[in-house]
Amino acid sequence: MAYQYVVKYRKTTERGNADALSRLPLGYDTTFDDEEACYNVSELNTPINAEIICRHAENDKVLKWVCSYVQRGWPENLSPQDADLRSFFNHRFALTIKSNLLCLQTEYNRVIIPASLRGQILRMLHDGHWGVTKMKQLARRNIWWVNMDKDIVEMCNNYDICKVVNPAPRPWERVHIDFAEPAFNSMWLICVDAFSQFPFIVQMTTTTTAHTISTLSGIFAIEGILETIVSDNGPSFL
Repeated sequence: MAYQYVVKYRKTTERGNADALSRLPLGYDTTFDDEEACYNVSELNTPINAEIICRHAENDKVLKWVCSYVQRGWPENLSPQDADLRSFFNHRFALTIKSNLLCLQTEYNRVIIPASLRGQILRMLHDGHWGVTKMKQLARRNIWWVNMDKDIVEMCNNYDICKVVNPAPRPWERVHIDFAEPAFNSMWLICVDAFSQFPFIVQMTTTTTAHTISTLSGIFAIEGILETIVSDNGPSFL
């Protein structure tokens, strides 16, 4: 063994300082034990749970319509006056109802939050000033609503401490990439520098992973190697 020990016996009464919580050798403290504050219970805000979400969802006009369509089936097309339902219509095949909660099924089963609770949810996500990226990661595992990412960004932009802790990226440090819809018989790879907002737009005849890597390599040969690429994890980027 690396150490040699000598074990000695000591009576409990002689080691009162061994455990300050249970053996502190002090008598009754009238100043502390009789204070009124010792018997007060602080009121804590109840965490948002399924019951609260259901109650708020019952008063959310848009979510009531969505739930109705999920249960009865969606129409083939929405009318112009149903603009508030457009984003839900686009995700209609991933919408489901579980335990009376409207959910969006993605990689995670995400509860759709009523409008009346979104401010509170944002404050809970922002607690600790995690920054935009961390807040989005936490949210995307559990919840969803239309324009959620935009609301997270706007909230962080309103706090100076977030700007200090999460400063803007340097040039060509973080690049966002995605494919544009087919136009002129081609797909278009768009790369946008997060710092300057400068776009690279490349015409693509195919969007295979190999062709995408080859195209990005050409861009990196001009601008240099970056630190972070942000994408929607589409098939071409896996």
